[in-house]
Amino acid sequence: NNLANLYRVQGKFAAAEPLHEEALRIRRQLLGKNHPDVVATLNNLAVAYQDQGKFAEAEPLLEEALKIRKEQLGEEHPEVAGTLTSLANLRVGQGKYSAAGALYLEALKIRKMQLGDSHPDVATTLNNLACLYRSQGKYATA
Repeated sequence: NNLANLYRVQGKFAAAEPLHEEALRIRRQLLGKNHPDVVATLNNLAVAYQDQGKFAEAEPLLEEALKIRKEQLGEEHPEVAGTLTSLANLRVGQGKYSAAGALYLEALKIRKMQLGDSHPDVATTLNNLACLYRSQGKYATA
């Protein structure tokens, strides 16, 4: 998983993908399907797919990760907000801007409530929303 993440950072997306897939298979086998490391690997593999434009492959992984995180951590946990953000990023890549906006807003609500208005993750989410609005020509909202 770490080597795959390194490859992703280096832009070697095709090399990262099989390593993430193997890490997911091994972690599920050894740790069970709901272990936090499995969820992290689901997210990493989904991002690797997204980096290559494989949105259909990424979507079920992020939805599974979100479901597990909500079940284990509760609806308003910061890690749930992180997965919502990943799913929103996927929706942007798919051109589903309305759905992306709703997910960013949900993540923002959680982050403000759990982390406070001045937390860096809140700022990142606000930036994501502003970029989304700007890409839609909603300059006043951005």
